[in-house]
Amino acid sequence: METPVTYSSEGVAVRRTQPALGAEISGVDLSQPLPPRAAAAIRNALHAHGIIFFRDQKLTRDQYLDFARIFAKSMSQPFVLYPKQPEPIPDYPQMLTLKTEFKDGKIHAPADTWHTDEVMREIPSVVTINRLHYGPTFGGDTAFSSAVAAYEGLDEETKRQIEGLTVLYSKHLANDRKDSKNAQQTGLLSLPPIEHPAVRIHPDTGQRVLFVSETASQLVGVEGPDGERLLRRLAYEFTRPEYQMRLTWAPDTIAVWDNILVQHRAVPDYNAPRYLERLTIAGLSRPIGPTGTESRLRQAESLN
Repeated sequence: METPVTYSSEGVAVRRTQPALGAEISGVDLSQPLPPRAAAAIRNALHAHGIIFFRDQKLTRDQYLDFARIFAKSMSQPFVLYPKQPEPIPDYPQMLTLKTEFKDGKIHAPADTWHTDEVMREIPSVVTINRLHYGPTFGGDTAFSSAVAAYEGLDEETKRQIEGLTVLYSKHLANDRKDSKNAQQTGLLSLPPIEHPAVRIHPDTGQRVLFVSETASQLVGVEGPDGERLLRRLAYEFTRPEYQMRLTWAPDTIAVWDNILVQHRAVPDYNAPRYLERLTIAGLSRPIGPTGTESRLRQAESLN
């Protein structure tokens, strides 16, 4: 049975925004400690819809951290740390500051390609939490696309072809990409090349997802022009409008997305300052595919 457009659980109201993904959560005050059952209902909504968001949540930074911890996989090290970011927040190394840049009167959005956060890590992040402090009154949405729908929409032959393949992510092959500044800010350019399964099993839901993005360098095992065409075709799946939703930001909006279930990209169509603070939940284990293929590090010299 299809999930209703609106429903509630443990006092948490959920309103779906698109058939493939997305839900707005209301009925909760995130500045207050969440009862365990309400926290579980929010996590369930995230797993069901991939991206959830809350409006009008005025939180201190410590309250923001407390809320984000309900998604943590490890209480000893729940967050990815960003010690090398250019504008760190004192005493909050786990908060990444995201500020709009303008040059020659144009917006420069470093994340305006379809991607999943922290994919260059051997153990990628599992959840991203973002909140807007200020931004444009018009434009500046973030687009999301379902990795579950992207996989399920493939024909059976393609599914069989890719289920044991891996995808290479490498700064050595992609250091001229327009997302490289974002990678530098998060410290990802210091990491070695990594191969991830092209099809990944979600560790909590068991769903198969397409784990291929525009930021990938190479489809391992399918060489030459055929591999390049297949890689582009797989990445193209995330551009299908029926798999997408767009989040329109407003001050004190908090968005939470599962980096396995969805990909996202910035929409650089605005010309006003914007400032967000991001928290990223660290993963616990390497991605694994349906045939048992796991992520693995590659030596840079083996790429030549």
